[in-house]
Amino acid sequence: MTTSADGGAPPALISLRGSGAGTAWTVGEGGIIARLSGYTWSLVDSGTTATLGGLSVLDVSHAWAVELGGARVLAWNGRNWAPLGADRADRAAAATWGVGANDVWVAGDGIEHWDGQTWTEEVPSGAMFTSVFGSFRTDVWAVGPGGIRHYDGKTWSTLAAPAGTMPLAAVWASQLYDAWFVGAGGTILHWNGSVLSSVPSGTTADLTCVGGTGPDDVWIGGKDGTLLHYDGTWSNSSTAAHSTITDIWRAYDADVYFVDGTGAVTRYVP
Repeated sequence: MTTSADGGAPPALISLRGSGAGTAWTVGEGGIIARLSGYTWSLVDSGTTATLGGLSVLDVSHAWAVELGGARVLAWNGRNWAPLGADRADRAAAATWGVGANDVWVAGDGIEHWDGQTWTEEVPSGAMFTSVFGSFRTDVWAVGPGGIRHYDGKTWSTLAAPAGTMPLAAVWASQLYDAWFVGAGGTILHWNGSVLSSVPSGTTADLTCVGGTGPDDVWIGGKDGTLLHYDGTWSNSSTAAHSTITDIWRAYDADVYFVDGTGAVTRYVP
């Protein structure tokens, strides 16, 4: 296996997502936003100096990020980054997920939805979430201290985790009956459409992020550079920097990109 660094000078990068081979975004401190084209990263003006995170990417013309802990959501429209609607007063944001310019979810202090015109509160303030993801518009998940929530196209419902489950940090879904949840103490949960079950991870490290390309290609990052991969069986390795991975994205050209506590983006070639 080989690795190569593709960035990393301060300010530190926090979140990373892409939409295809050689097409991705990364965001972080000081309002930094960089775009990947091929194997080259270039800076793009964000219009803010706030710390950015919670990135999601749909395609080359649609991406979203939040001012972490703040009220503002930023959207990429294929030409520039700009605020999405009015600032959401007193609603700290942590993560985004969208399927179009008029269908965007933001999770943090509660959950809100953008319909192209206005923000609507869907889960009240007071329930805290750190991650939101979906396989399509009628299958959206959110996790965090507020528990596990699922949206079926009509309402958000609560899903009970197995007894003894430690706090969850992130969720990723490849399709309707395939969702993965990760969290503290090596916690991995899997949803198969009817049962939410614990999956042995082989580690006690806190797991912080999850991504992939399908049910048999799941990548998980965590504390001390923990890197897990599922392709029908689990493998466990560690990055060279041994720094906590904060976000991970698997490109369809087989490259895995992640950001970690070093503030860098690293391209990992299995």
